[in-house]
Amino acid sequence: MGYPAISPVPEVPDDEAPLSVSVAEAALLKAQELLAVIPLAAVLCDRHTTQLYLGNTAFWNLVDWPEVGESDPPLLMEYCKTPKERKRLQRRVKEGKHSQQEQFCLELKIGLTEVSIAFQPISPEHALLVFSQLTPITKSPHPSENTLPVAISAAEMDRTLSQFIEALHPAVDLKVLLNRGVQAIARHLSVTRAIVLHYSSVQKTWTVVAMAGQQEGSGCIFPPIFADPGDRLQARLSTTPISLESLSLSELGLPIDGGRGEWLVGLPDSPDEAGGTALWGALYVQTQRNRELPRDLLHTMALHLAIAIQEAEVCRQLYRRIAELERQVQAHSAQLELAADFEATLKRITDKVRDSLDEHQILQTAVQELAIALGVQSCNAALYDLERGTSTIRYEHITLGVPFEGHVADMQAFPEIYGQLLNGLCFQFCSIFPNPVRGRVAMFACPIQDDLGVLGDLWLITQQYSTFRDQDLRLVELVSNQCAIALRQSRLFQAAQAQVMQLERLNRLKDDFLSTVSHELRTPMASIKMAIQMLGINLERMGCLESGTPIHRYFEILNTQCQRETNLINDLLDLSQLETDPKPLQRTALDLNLWFPQLVQPFAERAKTAGQQFDLLLAAKLPPLNTDLRILERIVSELLDNACKYTPADGAIAVRVQPLLGADYHPVEVEISIVNVGVEIPIGELPHIFDKFYRLPNENPWQHSGTGLGLALVQKLTRRLGGSLAVNSRMQQTCFTLSIPVL
Repeated sequence: MGYPAISPVPEVPDDEAPLSVSVAEAALLKAQELLAVIPLAAVLCDRHTTQLYLGNTAFWNLVDWPEVGESDPPLLMEYCKTPKERKRLQRRVKEGKHSQQEQFCLELKIGLTEVSIAFQPISPEHALLVFSQLTPITKSPHPSENTLPVAISAAEMDRTLSQFIEALHPAVDLKVLLNRGVQAIARHLSVTRAIVLHYSSVQKTWTVVAMAGQQEGSGCIFPPIFADPGDRLQARLSTTPISLESLSLSELGLPIDGGRGEWLVGLPDSPDEAGGTALWGALYVQTQRNRELPRDLLHTMALHLAIAIQEAEVCRQLYRRIAELERQVQAHSAQLELAADFEATLKRITDKVRDSLDEHQILQTAVQELAIALGVQSCNAALYDLERGTSTIRYEHITLGVPFEGHVADMQAFPEIYGQLLNGLCFQFCSIFPNPVRGRVAMFACPIQDDLGVLGDLWLITQQYSTFRDQDLRLVELVSNQCAIALRQSRLFQAAQAQVMQLERLNRLKDDFLSTVSHELRTPMASIKMAIQMLGINLERMGCLESGTPIHRYFEILNTQCQRETNLINDLLDLSQLETDPKPLQRTALDLNLWFPQLVQPFAERAKTAGQQFDLLLAAKLPPLNTDLRILERIVSELLDNACKYTPADGAIAVRVQPLLGADYHPVEVEISIVNVGVEIPIGELPHIFDKFYRLPNENPWQHSGTGLGLALVQKLTRRLGGSLAVNSRMQQTCFTLSIPVL
């Protein structure tokens, strides 16, 4: 039996200080690593051959190796086979050969066993003894008239042992190993029978596990299994052969009779965690009468058989562990695949349900995807009418069976079902009585609910002997939650759409009413205005319109309010016309440098009269503007009127006109900014100032006259010219920015 070469650790000179704890621990770790590679037989000793550590004590106990725990650790020099071997070892240690870390062999004699040892230094202070070969010392039998001497030379014993080991080596399966072992023992030792018995320390029984030869005949008869009360046979067995001639099994209370030429050899088990060695079983051999058995060879064969059994047990445990790990890996892979499918299905359904606001598409998608993903016979979705107490199947996907779409169930007729669903509980069951259409099936019901209540339910129907997995039920619950959210969103959207449509209808009715009223009022107001003009002419002829008289004041009020109502009617008609049938634009070329100062002159005088500062800033060269002059004048006049109206007496109004250049540095737009200082529009009111009839809230809403249509009309007129109007208000400043394309 050969072992791989051992790599030594780096050498430390002898004249250095004693090794530190870390070096000693490193040596011990090195030894333990080697013992892991060669676990059957190894001994750690120091440079003086004092034994320090013993690996696989069960093996060394079989060859009577000295104990490590004695008060005086044994010196291996004392066990050298010959004085020559002892002197050679002493010379190597004394001359420091050990420190050179050379490997050499020793022949030791332990009791009746000769052991070949490989002496391998692993550090300047430690060496490892590795088992190489074990040879039993045969004794010459004492022949008598009833025995035939057996002369086995050392060479024959080595050859027999080598063939026996080769017979055991290929086998990994324990049953095959034991059968080969007993057959090889029966063949090489020429015994009548060879039997391997296995001992159960739990049941206190011995069992025949392998046999070569014949069970019938004279001698010891072992039943297939027999008891060992009190472990008496187990206690008597040791690592040396026991002759059944000297050991009466019947005295031990066993139902077995022993005879001459029969032997039992204990087979030790692997060392346990505490370092002890239990009994695995025993080897029984029976020889022919008048023939002495080579006990040492039997002992050695039993030793190697025990080692092979240990290795087979280790392999069996290893294979079982590998199979268990493979099973766990497959189970884990299946779980991961199932989880991935679960997530993919849930994501697919969630995406389809979330992206839709159509109630029909939401539920139809849910039942179809669930039925396909879970492989059930059918899946349906029902919606509740809680006022009527009914549940109606609105959507269904079936792969087998009769459709139930449109079926209406009275919820009060099935309180055991709908009572749980209305309480938000999911459950699965199998019908006791077969359904007239479906027959007996397994079902799972899950409510479609949100925080406001139960909207409906989802049902899965499959074969009666099928069951729903936990992940399937979890998937249905998650999908039902998504359906509830989507249904609530869909219904809110539908309600919002209905409100929008209602508001649009009301707005159209209002616009139609205003347009109609405006048309109807325009003619009377024209007549009233004409009458006021005629009245003014007559009063002036009569000399009644002198300034300061009550008649003059009343006449001015009548004229002003008539003009105000006329302007309101005109604004309403203009808005209606812009929304329904706008007139085509009448574009003309406009020189802003000449036109703009003339336009703002009346507003500058008005501001000066009100104690306001008015500034006009015109760019040096403004591009000519091709636009509708009437509309542009209406827009700018309305903005300047508001600026003068809402700017306080000590405030300021600034008007700035400048061109906006494009990428080619040519003007593309004209920007008109009107800023009034001293007033600020709340940020929350800015989005509403262009709404119809909107007026800024203040303590006195009648302080400034107006209808709330001016800015709404200005915005629509600006869009009609293809421009834009923006407003910004902060730090007691409000700025309206009008942008008109040059064209």
